[in-house]
Amino acid sequence: MEEECGALVSIVMKEIGTVIEYNKPVEDEYDVFKMTSYYYLCKVKENYCKQNLDQYEENLGFKPVWISIEEAIQNNNLIINSDLRETPIWTGRNTFILEYIQDILKK
Repeated sequence: MEEECGALVSIVMKEIGTVIEYNKPVEDEYDVFKMTSYYYLCKVKENYCKQNLDQYEENLGFKPVWISIEEAIQNNNLIINSDLRETPIWTGRNTFILEYIQDILKK
């Protein structure tokens, strides 16, 4: 949360789930890229700090904004269905988990 949003977690309330992805690696010396992402329902502190972005995130112009889950899903689907040649690989994963969280919150 701090890295990308500048938010500090105050309470971890519940584990939501885990997503394991396998992709083709960028580096030639590897056969498979595996990434495990863990998701939690959290509360964040009211005061925010500076983001600590990786260089590629800075290059992509990451800026934190708070929007509804519905709006995030809609925006991600627009990107996925657009004519962009290089849709960021995480867009599909993030959309999947947002839809899953949306279903949990409706219950």
